[in-house]
Amino acid sequence: MLKMCDPSLPSLEMLKRLGAPSFAHFRPKDKFVEWLKDYSQDQRVVELGAGALSFSAILHKEGLPVIAVEPRADLTQGLNPFHVMPMLAQQAVQVLPGELYIAARPDHSGWVSDTIYYMSEGSRFLYVGLEKNLECDLPEDEFNRELVYEEAGEEGEKAWKINLKQ
Repeated sequence: MLKMCDPSLPSLEMLKRLGAPSFAHFRPKDKFVEWLKDYSQDQRVVELGAGALSFSAILHKEGLPVIAVEPRADLTQGLNPFHVMPMLAQQAVQVLPGELYIAARPDHSGWVSDTIYYMSEGSRFLYVGLEKNLECDLPEDEFNRELVYEEAGEEGEKAWKINLKQ
């Protein structure tokens, strides 16, 4: 098992050589990762829909306790220096209650909003994406959306704290 800050973790360059960028939709800014360390308050980070694991790898390398959840196990083979769970996000929030869940640049198939309905008390959810996709993924009439970080990613992504409207 690799230590939390093991320098042998794959670099972004190595992930690119292995072909991961074709699935790496989110490239976080360094300041966002630093902010996330404080925001997590030592809560484990669970990246939902982790794809090729590039964001999870960055978080892991920066010392955050992270679990990557990715149902497409074929994408994760050989790229998992940390725990990867091959399951749906809706299953993960039930198996791993009370965590900080992050969906970074998810596809827009509806799984993000569905997942929030399964979260337990004490869990927190961050949606990281482009503002133009927010309403599609998390309709304002169903969810409270609080902008918590303006410049999260290299392509203009922002981060919102999400919870259900009562």
